[in-house]
Amino acid sequence: MESKVIFVNNDVDSMKFMKRNLHISGIDAEFFTSAKEVLNHMRHHHVDIVVTDSHLDISGMDSITFLKKVQESHPDVYRVMVGDCDGDIKVQLALITRTIEQCFSASWDVGALLTYLKMFGNKSSCSTAGTEVGRNLSVSG
Repeated sequence: MESKVIFVNNDVDSMKFMKRNLHISGIDAEFFTSAKEVLNHMRHHHVDIVVTDSHLDISGMDSITFLKKVQESHPDVYRVMVGDCDGDIKVQLALITRTIEQCFSASWDVGALLTYLKMFGNKSSCSTAGTEVGRNLSVSG
């Protein structure tokens, strides 16, 4: 089964950039500009990975609050943040409590993120939040 990857970011230019790069890399993902839309979507659709930016206020909630809601409602979903990982104490606490499971410091570092998603997808199983979850991203090459 192909892993479902969701990106949420209210910066349309960043989303277009990521969509183009993911498509070139053969990674299929859905893109949202609203955290509330993602949470609603997740009620009815299977999602494996959620990626968001750390600096944004999405639909009236910050990224950490959004990822906390994802963690509470879907603990098996892998939560990734891109942005200020080292300089923000809230992000550090979210990493310690596993609200965020992976953080990339460089804002939308496409190379590192694509490599990560490919490695994540190529694992036969991945331990997240104490649960073994099978992963298989659709990756060409």
